[in-house]
Amino acid sequence: STFRHSMLNIFLALFALIGLQDIIIAIAGWHHIPPTIYALPIIAVHSIIMFSYCLTRKDRRIAIILAVGLTLRLALLFVDFFHLAEIPNSGADSESFHRNAIRIYYGVQRGSISHYVETIAIFYNLTYASRLLAQYVNVVFGMGMLIMIYKSLKLLQVKEKTIFVAITVVALLPNAIIFSGILLREVWVGFFVAVSVFFFIKWFTEGKAINVLICLAALLTASYMHAGILGLALGYIAAFLFYSPATGKVTFSTSSVISMIVIVGIWLVIADSFQMFTVKFNNYDFEDDQEFIRRANASTGNSGYLEWINADSAAQGLLFAPLKMFYFLFSPLPTEWRRVSDVVGFAIDGFWYLWMCWVLWKYRPGKHLQLKRFLITGLLCSTFIFGYGTFNAGTAFRHRAKLLSVIVIPFALSFNNKNSFQTQKVKQIF
Repeated sequence: STFRHSMLNIFLALFALIGLQDIIIAIAGWHHIPPTIYALPIIAVHSIIMFSYCLTRKDRRIAIILAVGLTLRLALLFVDFFHLAEIPNSGADSESFHRNAIRIYYGVQRGSISHYVETIAIFYNLTYASRLLAQYVNVVFGMGMLIMIYKSLKLLQVKEKTIFVAITVVALLPNAIIFSGILLREVWVGFFVAVSVFFFIKWFTEGKAINVLICLAALLTASYMHAGILGLALGYIAAFLFYSPATGKVTFSTSSVISMIVIVGIWLVIADSFQMFTVKFNNYDFEDDQEFIRRANASTGNSGYLEWINADSAAQGLLFAPLKMFYFLFSPLPTEWRRVSDVVGFAIDGFWYLWMCWVLWKYRPGKHLQLKRFLITGLLCSTFIFGYGTFNAGTAFRHRAKLLSVIVIPFALSFNNKNSFQTQKVKQIF
């Protein structure tokens, strides 16, 4: 199709516009361009390119929902940037990211422990320190995640009606819109996770080693911003070892099981040596049982959950894993509602994750059952990691948004088949 490399073209167009504007500024001899004035022409032209991409989809309903998703993200970007209203999740962290990036830009500080800050600082060097443009890049990543999910479902030949439901959930989910418009790294991670899932599906359906490479490279790029996402690699690696795209079958042999153990070991060693991908784990002592117990018992923030947990040993701490994972995915749950904002948080976020996970647990897909199994394996591994690193609903909102594509795609595979007779009796996760 004409849009085979659509996302690449959308990003190239953005950088071409930045380059073009820099050339015009250099020729005109302007020296002091206000960062906001610098950003507006680029955003105007580039958002027209994005709208034209959205509106040229064959299915009118999908074209409209993509355009609505883009409009909402752009609106939120301007509301946040010009402080027209208070946006949940925007504030302390986003201001600190911007402040540190500006300090690096002016040479006041060298580097930062946050890779996101360093990335914004590099971007500021290209764009006269335009925060508005840096936030617009997040809008592009947010739309990119939507487009990669759309392309993944097209690749799997899911019914148009199901694609519409899945895309509508992601396009209109309030936190997905918020993270696409404010200066946080969530949507960067979410986009590269969606890219890795797309190439994983491409490998699953047609083989080819290049798909394996791009899938793992995209996952590493996502983990550069947050290491918790590396859990997805276990689902991918299991598939690369045990599944054959040529035959469509899963086979276990002694050699593939040993390979799995060796590869996971190598993956951990590489991740440990290149600490840039696992910066989040660097202050975690894996040898220390007490550290794990502290993590299992911890709770922070005024939307904290499971505060009654009091594990005395690492084994007890592990027993709470299913509960920690459940609360991570769906909080703020009714057991923890303390104020109106908790109820609203569940209604606009937790409830939709709960509904999607209920559908993927209840209905067995007619096609791509193995794919669903491997994606859910990766999802559970990442949820396990995030479950122990997350202690309140506010942080859970942010971390689970990174995993949205890994939930939406298995959900769509199950939803696709939910009306067929054979699935009515199947009430199991696989």
